[in-house]
Amino acid sequence: LRFPQEWPAAFKSAPLKRLLNKSMLNGVRCRAVPPPTAAEHAAAAGVVLEPLHSFSNAERVAAASGWAVVKGFWVFELADAPPSASFVAVRHWWNAT
Repeated sequence: LRFPQEWPAAFKSAPLKRLLNKSMLNGVRCRAVPPPTAAEHAAAAGVVLEPLHSFSNAERVAAASGWAVVKGFWVFELADAPPSASFVAVRHWWNAT
């Protein structure tokens, strides 16, 4: 799996349009989310985070920091497929400051 290779042009590919618009996702707002900043990491430093547990991690960070929980999906491109040909979505929660 990888970040969509032809970003943001990948939005125009038929496979990604189908995944985002005509599947269970019903995408309304799609965006690339940058990784946390050093200040954001520091603000959540005392929170115990578990690998691959985004739901509980986001709730723990929200309880400790007051940040909102955003519920959505990570969308990845299959690395062994041609560019913009095949995508997969994984449920994922994160925090917004």
